[in-house]
Amino acid sequence: MKIELEEKWKDYVPTPKTDNDGRDEYEKDYDKIIFSQCFRRLSGKTQVHPFSHNDHVHTRLSHSLEVSIVGRSIVKELVLLDVIPQELEQDCIKIVMSAGIAHDMGNPPLGHIGEDAIGSWVRSHYTDLVKLNISTECVNTYSSYDGNAQNFHIFNNLEYFGEKGLSPATTAALVKYPRISSEKNHKAGFFKADQDKFDEVFDALKLKKNGFPFRHPLSYVMEAADDICYSMMDVDDAYEMGIHGNTTKIQDIAETELGISKNSDNIFGEIRAKRGILTSKAVKGAAEAFKKNLHYIMDGNVSDFAGEPVPNDKKDLIVMGKDSNDALKLISLLKKFAAENVFGQRDKVVYETACYSIIGTIFDSWLKAYSEYKQENPSLQSKKVFSLMNLDDSKRDDEALIQIIDYVSGMTDRFAKFTADTLSGRLSV
Repeated sequence: MKIELEEKWKDYVPTPKTDNDGRDEYEKDYDKIIFSQCFRRLSGKTQVHPFSHNDHVHTRLSHSLEVSIVGRSIVKELVLLDVIPQELEQDCIKIVMSAGIAHDMGNPPLGHIGEDAIGSWVRSHYTDLVKLNISTECVNTYSSYDGNAQNFHIFNNLEYFGEKGLSPATTAALVKYPRISSEKNHKAGFFKADQDKFDEVFDALKLKKNGFPFRHPLSYVMEAADDICYSMMDVDDAYEMGIHGNTTKIQDIAETELGISKNSDNIFGEIRAKRGILTSKAVKGAAEAFKKNLHYIMDGNVSDFAGEPVPNDKKDLIVMGKDSNDALKLISLLKKFAAENVFGQRDKVVYETACYSIIGTIFDSWLKAYSEYKQENPSLQSKKVFSLMNLDDSKRDDEALIQIIDYVSGMTDRFAKFTADTLSGRLSV
C-alpha cells in the first residue's frame, strides 16, 4: 500500500527540472507569481469589506500570504503522518505555497460581489452579445463568471504566464473545481477557451478517472489553508470594525480549545490573540482528515464533476474533520458566524450594492463602443473609451468579450470606481 501511495504521489508531483540558475520548476512558479502584476494588484482588492477606511482589515494580498504559510504547515504535518513521502516534502511545500499566494489572483475587484456583477451583466445582455456575433457558448461560459476559472485563464494566457506558464503540478493544485464554466455551473475551474490547456495538464498528471478529471490532492491542502485563514480573518476583521453577533457555540469550543472564559465580553479579540494556537490545532486536524480520507482523495474522486453529488461529509478537509476535531469545528462555526453576521452587515451591503453599478457602467460603456467598432464606424467617444481601457480595437467576437472581462477582472477596487466615475462624467478635477 505504501509503495502504491508513493507512486501516486510521483504521478501528481513529478520531479521538477532544474534550470541553469539552480532554481527548479516549482521555485520558478513561486517567483513568477510574486513578480507578476496580477499578484501586486491583490493589495488593492477587497477580501470582504469593499472601500474600507480601516487599513487593518485584510486585502486579497495579506490573505493570500497567510494561506501560503498555513498550507506549508499542513504539508509538513502530512509528512509526519506518513501521507506524503519525505523525499517529496520540499516539492509539495513549494507547490502549495505557490497555490496559496496565487489562489485569489483571478478574483475581480469588489470581492465576490464583483464575480456576481460580471456574471449578471453577461446574462442580462445575452441577446445584445449574441447579435454582435459573440458565440452562445462564450456567453454561456461567462454567464456564471467565477474567479477560480479566471485564475486558470490568467496562468495560461496573461502576462508572461501565457508564454512560459506554470508547472502542471502547481497549475492543477490551483484548481478546486475541475469542471467547465457554464450557465449551470456556478463554481468552475476553467472556461471553454482554456479547455485544451486544462486537458493537457490533467492528462499529464494522470488526474482523470473514467474520462472525468479529479482534484489534485494538494488542492485539498490549499483549500483547507484558505478556509482556516479566512474563517479567522472574517471574525478578526469583524471585531476590528465593531461587528458582533450571537457567539454561544463559539464560546463553548473557545473555552475548551483555547482556554477563553465563557464570560469574556471580548471573545473575538481573545481568539485573535490566540490565533496561533487555533491555527496549529486546525492544521493538525486538516492533516488528520486528509489521512482518514486518503483513498477518497488519492484514488481519484470524481463525484460532482461526473454529475454526481458530493457526499455531505466529503466536501473539503474542514467538513471531513470537524466531527472529530474541535478546532475544525470552531473554524466551521466561525465561517457560519461570518455568513450570518458579517456578510449581511448594513454598511457592507450599501457598498456592495454600489458595486453592481460600478461594474455595469464599465461594461455598458464597452458594449456601446464595441458595437460601433463592430460596424467599423467608431465615434470619437468610443475611440476614447477603448483608449481609456487600453483595449486592442482589432479584437472581434469571442475574443472581444474575453478581452473586456480580463480587463475588468484585473482591476483593483479603487481603479474600478475611478474608471466608472470617468465613464459617467463624475471625475473629480
